[in-house]
Amino acid sequence: MILFFCILRTNPVISRRPSSRTAAALVLSLTALSTLLASTPLRSSDDATRAHMDAATLRVLCLSEDGTELGTGSGFVIGDGRHVVTNWHVVDCTAAAGQAAVLISATERDGRDPAGEPVVGVQVVSSDTNRDLAILALDRPLRRPAVTFASAASVRKLDPVVAYGFPCVADREDAGDLADPSATTGVVSRIDPAAPGAGLPRLIQLDAAINPGNSGGPLFDAAGRVIGINTMKALTEVATTDPDSDGTPVRVPLGEGIGWAVVSDELLPYLDRLGIPYRVESTRPEAAGPCPYPAASG
Repeated sequence: MILFFCILRTNPVISRRPSSRTAAALVLSLTALSTLLASTPLRSSDDATRAHMDAATLRVLCLSEDGTELGTGSGFVIGDGRHVVTNWHVVDCTAAAGQAAVLISATERDGRDPAGEPVVGVQVVSSDTNRDLAILALDRPLRRPAVTFASAASVRKLDPVVAYGFPCVADREDAGDLADPSATTGVVSRIDPAAPGAGLPRLIQLDAAINPGNSGGPLFDAAGRVIGINTMKALTEVATTDPDSDGTPVRVPLGEGIGWAVVSDELLPYLDRLGIPYRVESTRPEAAGPCPYPAASG
């Protein structure tokens, strides 16, 4: 299993090393899935909720100290717009004097990275390598909305979900705004039990398409609330026989539709310690009430 974070070098993308965690795919009943999707409509299709999810999701960058490697992952806004959550492995270049930042739209411009894209610098204010979580303080606040969380108590197997982020394979020269996140839909395949005393995170298994670059992005439920932080998927590295290859291993799926997100509950104690305000709900998506996000203006 591989943490899906992209490292961009002069060579092709280099993947992280596989972790030791393994999991089997959960066989989903298409009939049950169709019934569930019909009975629990995705509020995330509402204009206000969709606009909120778009605005709350950011591309996170990490530039090595010598400037030879640029990593890219995902994150989302919390609190009063001054903090961002992501995976630690997305910003671990900072442990070796690298610099992290978030990519923003041209209308938010307040600086540029060496490639000319608008960025805002960030500082890591809290991290947990075991849970693969990091909280970033922005060098200046952004006019972006913070997410609402939903606890693991509100999540059930086969619940519809939406995974947001910035998969590297979707980055093309003609792709348009690189600050515009991608979204994929799926369901909760399984909710892993907590690992007692191990210091490891509780995970949600999902079948929504997530890929290298999605690390640290939000996993939304049908009410547009964050239930998890997308972290890894079932991949392995294999050698290539392409005569034009430089010998760099390539990543291929170990199974179809198998990914994991750290449950949002794992993050909240860190927000408490830092005094970062947040909203969390424990109701089921269908009982969540009116959409908590204001309609987008302009």
